[in-house]
Amino acid sequence: MSGRIGLLGGLTRRDGEGELARAMLDRLPDPVAALDSGARLRFGNAAFRGLTGPLASSLAALLPEAEAEPFRALLAGAFAGSAVGSFPLTLLLPTGRGEFIAALDPLPEAGLALLLSLIHI
Repeated sequence: MSGRIGLLGGLTRRDGEGELARAMLDRLPDPVAALDSGARLRFGNAAFRGLTGPLASSLAALLPEAEAEPFRALLAGAFAGSAVGSFPLTLLLPTGRGEFIAALDPLPEAGLALLLSLIHI
């Protein structure tokens, strides 16, 4: 098992390994969120929470209505093992609309997809 999958898989654990995984990801300067196959947010690091406010239950709640279904299709592809790469993403934030370049890193072995490196454009 790769270290990346092990770290992300640790997010779902409720022991010392899970706490360590969450603490490490929480200290990253880039916004990072772990999503399940239903686009539900399972984890958001401090940078992600600072951007979005309190952690929403679903990333779809932060998307404009027209972008929710295309995002779910990308997420489904990631869980099916498709390479997603980077893509534009608009989020409805407490401070207004935010335009980002985002990337989904499919990790179906860990039961999660990781939304990486939200770069504000």
